[in-house]
Amino acid sequence: SISVNGLPEDIKYDGEYLWVTIPHADSYFSTGSTLCKIDPLLNQLIGVYEVGDGPQQIAFDGNQVFVSRTFYDSSWNTFHGASKISENGDVVINTYGSGAPCGGAIISHNSNMMRSSGGGLAIMDNELNLLPVSIGSFEQSQVYHVERIQGNFWFALTDFVEFNEIHVLDDFGQTINIYEVGVNPGDLAFWQNND
Repeated sequence: SISVNGLPEDIKYDGEYLWVTIPHADSYFSTGSTLCKIDPLLNQLIGVYEVGDGPQQIAFDGNQVFVSRTFYDSSWNTFHGASKISENGDVVINTYGSGAPCGGAIISHNSNMMRSSGGGLAIMDNELNLLPVSIGSFEQSQVYHVERIQGNFWFALTDFVEFNEIHVLDDFGQTINIYEVGVNPGDLAFWQNND
């Protein structure tokens, strides 16, 4: 095993290194702010980056690493943001503020980085500001997660009780399929049986 300071959340592989977000410093109710870089061949932690409070999901665009962020103050007010580590190691941090309508997803698509926001996905500019939503038009409180799978956008939607669906959208935001699923659909992945 490889020790890190805090509780890991997302783990992504860029073809050379593992990147791990640490949204909780030492317990579930503490706030972490780091992104760890691990060399799987050496089985070692080789870098730790301060990316701002509440790092969640990771995405890559060339040699840049992007991180979505969600964190809370002592009264449980929600804050959102995004961070970027450039090829030379510089870190850009943008915090959107309290109550900003974001989720945790961050996705690379057509040379753009997109962040879940406002009931869909919004492109981020070079300073990580959110542009208007371009894919999806759901109730933001019901967007639990978004993944890009086989060229489509998969939105996990829930009211945490009776409404639990996966909506599959194409590049133009058109609905391809809707699946009714169990309570609180979360992470999504694709598996293909090659038999």
